[in-house]
Amino acid sequence: MKSKHLHEVLSRADPQKALRHFRAIKKWHSKHSNTLLRKGAFLNYSQKIQAAVKALNLEGTNQNGRSPETYQMLRMWAELDEQSRRKYQKKAAPCPDPSLSVWRPDIYFASVSETFEKKMDDYSCEWAAQAERSYEKSGLSLDSLRTLLQLKWQRSLCDPGEAVGLLAAQSIGEPSTQMTLNTFHFAGRGEMNVTLGIPRLREILMVASANIKTPMMSVPVFNTKKALKKVKSLKKQLTRVLEKIDVQESFCMGEKQNKFRVYQLRFQFLPHAYYQQEKCMRPEDILHFMETRTPRA
Repeated sequence: MKSKHLHEVLSRADPQKALRHFRAIKKWHSKHSNTLLRKGAFLNYSQKIQAAVKALNLEGTNQNGRSPETYQMLRMWAELDEQSRRKYQKKAAPCPDPSLSVWRPDIYFASVSETFEKKMDDYSCEWAAQAERSYEKSGLSLDSLRTLLQLKWQRSLCDPGEAVGLLAAQSIGEPSTQMTLNTFHFAGRGEMNVTLGIPRLREILMVASANIKTPMMSVPVFNTKKALKKVKSLKKQLTRVLEKIDVQESFCMGEKQNKFRVYQLRFQFLPHAYYQQEKCMRPEDILHFMETRTPRA
């Protein structure tokens, strides 16, 4: 169904106009790396003939802050033929307008925002690099991937007069209602506390913290022998890098005759050479895990 819809869109909408416009923008940026410099047709022409005009040694005084050489270059620019002047104007042409201001995105396919186009280019490069390193070749080509992303972007546009405020309120209110229901269960994990409802949405949308309180993700895998073997190879256990644990027990007496036992645990890990071929892990990662995820009694 998706493939049929994509072919229907491509048959009615011509994406070449927007694609040519993006190519023109990229071509302009490749030729004008430094956009802070002031450039113009007359400025380029005056820089080219400045040495020749100074060699004439024109006599006279400055008028209105301009030297005789400047007036001479103005006269030469006015007498320049149209073809030569068009050559300088082409070199000093400004950057083309964004595609959204030229081609309507709801009519012209592939007319997307510049931010989305840049993200799509970055993802395409990353996707192509991963495809080259992968042993299994994907059946989706790079052009088909870009076309699919452009179709998703066009289908996400809002119609004129659509109540986008109500849609946004529904998008936040419905998940928060579902998240309020305490349907999570962790058997034997009394210390686990899942942030739910509105506080969870505030944490995700407003706080945007790098360290989420309850980071958790469920990744389903294919129930095949090959997938289970891959999961087992990726799984890392502490016992695979731990050589031994030394336990020292002492008896202490505190104030008011409080008696308690003190246990000192010393973890001794294997050298890096023992597991570097089997596990993609460094000693720094193990120490970071022990410091941040100390086992509880």
